[in-house]
Amino acid sequence: MNTKQESKVKMYSATRDFLVPNEAITINLPEFAQNFTVLQSTIREIQLISETQKEVRTGLAKDKKDVRNTLIALSADNSRKVFAFAKIAGNKTLMDSVSSALFIQCNRETFFAP
Repeated sequence: MNTKQESKVKMYSATRDFLVPNEAITINLPEFAQNFTVLQSTIREIQLISETQKEVRTGLAKDKKDVRNTLIALSADNSRKVFAFAKIAGNKTLMDSVSSALFIQCNRETFFAP
């Protein structure tokens, strides 16, 4: 929910919280009980949807972080293997290229560490 929606829910809740203790005043109003029941059920639905949205956002952010960390670890591991191959093969150009990539990966692992 955005800020405007949260403000509206707070306003609806404040209205409900005011009307509940003042039921004696509103009991004689025509169709008020039905409308008040709709208001209460709508507030509950909005709160349930809001909680679901929060869980989904949190879950997605966690999943993205886990995937990013896994990719960084796999990239660093593959870079080390290619570097070892380049060293055994005596390919200086590949070694220089991979060693700079390893440096970048190590910095990313440090930067994105949980």
